[in-house]
Amino acid sequence: MERTPHTLRKDLVENRRKNDIVLITAGSTENHGDHTISGFDTIMVARICEA
Repeated sequence: MERTPHTLRKDLVENRRKNDIVLITAGSTENHGDHTISGFDTIMVARICEA
């Protein structure tokens, strides 16, 4: 289920009940230099879990 700002909470709860696997994302906020954004590791982990 794709989450958007318009996704209803009841739909999220219903979808969560259908799935018994929970992924908890974790990442650091270390600076990799001026060429990447802060929180890059956390964003990448979240994208991997969404896939």
